[in-house]
Amino acid sequence: MTDLLQRVEKSIQNRRLLKHGQAILIGVSGGLDSMVLLHSLHELSSRHQWKLTVAHFNHQLRGRSSDADEKLVRQTAAAMRLPFAAGRANVKEFAKNEKLSIEMAARKLRHDFFRPHGEGTQNPCHCTGTSC
Repeated sequence: MTDLLQRVEKSIQNRRLLKHGQAILIGVSGGLDSMVLLHSLHELSSRHQWKLTVAHFNHQLRGRSSDADEKLVRQTAAAMRLPFAAGRANVKEFAKNEKLSIEMAARKLRHDFFRPHGEGTQNPCHCTGTSC
């Protein structure tokens, strides 16, 4: 096991973030932080019997780049043989219609997407590149 994986595992254990056998929904944007999180949890999952699901929300803010991120995350989940859930929405249009900033609109839509994949399902824990 690499030093990074040992540190991640120790941090998870010390903070009691995840339980043995727990189902975990991992929000993966395709950026470095969330991809490292995905790879780390995947590497540790067999040891802890975590049941991982990968979720990606395409905000449609960067055209082809947004679609490329979605494709990368989908392909990575498939290569890891993990369940994958994708959502998408036109954040700019939603922000305009709801009179919200782009950031607040994106957050609301993203949370609305993740919520049904976690509450009342096997994935009560949501992990992202910035929090769990």
